[in-house]
Amino acid sequence: MIRYGLMIVMLLATVSTVHADDPWQPLFPTKDLLNWELKGYKNPPPDQWYFDGDILKSKVGPGWLSSKAEYRNFKLKFEWKVPEGGNSGVFLRVPTNSPANVSPSSTAVEIQMLDDNSDKYRGKLKPYQYSGGFYHFKPVTKSMFKGANEWNSYEITVNDDRISLLYNGELVNEISAADSAEYAKRPRVGHIGFQNHGTAVQIRNIQIMPLK
Repeated sequence: MIRYGLMIVMLLATVSTVHADDPWQPLFPTKDLLNWELKGYKNPPPDQWYFDGDILKSKVGPGWLSSKAEYRNFKLKFEWKVPEGGNSGVFLRVPTNSPANVSPSSTAVEIQMLDDNSDKYRGKLKPYQYSGGFYHFKPVTKSMFKGANEWNSYEITVNDDRISLLYNGELVNEISAADSAEYAKRPRVGHIGFQNHGTAVQIRNIQIMPLK
């Protein structure tokens, strides 16, 4: 019995060490929105954004969910899913003084999350407006969208003036200040945000790794 007890203690200690050494941390550790706030909505319901188990969901409506904290250099990874015709995005380094009536895509950086296959969008948008595109700046080098109502994954690295995107495991987009004079003006610190652009969106396994 003592032997089994020691084995259990050692196993628990090993598990604790693994979690302590993991550089990835949940962006929503308590599965609530206490450290987040709604932006750009007009009279939204209290559950405009909410957790359904481990999945962050939004109701239909134009606006976005903003972190109260600001971030400089970091990695961010998550999985996302949009319905047919879905339109969403993730905002990076949104300045605190960004006007409420101006989309953060104009003051920070937005990476598109879109139903690329929808008849609403196919062949009708600028290349950077499809999923994985850095809005206003660069499209993906390869289409990676799995389809509406399917889970897609992003791993984003934000480091000084460079941003890169792994989309479903492949590097398909990156940008630096040398690529765009307008991008070079965007802030190097700010809030993280998730957009629902008139449609619902689901996001899960949201983790962040701070970088120096």
